[in-house]
Amino acid sequence: QAFYPGGGLAKFGEQAGILWDEVYRNGETVIYQVRLP
Repeated sequence: QAFYPGGGLAKFGEQAGILWDEVYRNGETVIYQVRLP
């Protein structure tokens, strides 16, 4: 199991709906799809 500091991961939730969209969530696993310009 990999570990990544929370501060670096927080940006994903903060930018969701702006730069990318959440397409899957299961527990602590989240997958985002990048929005095209």
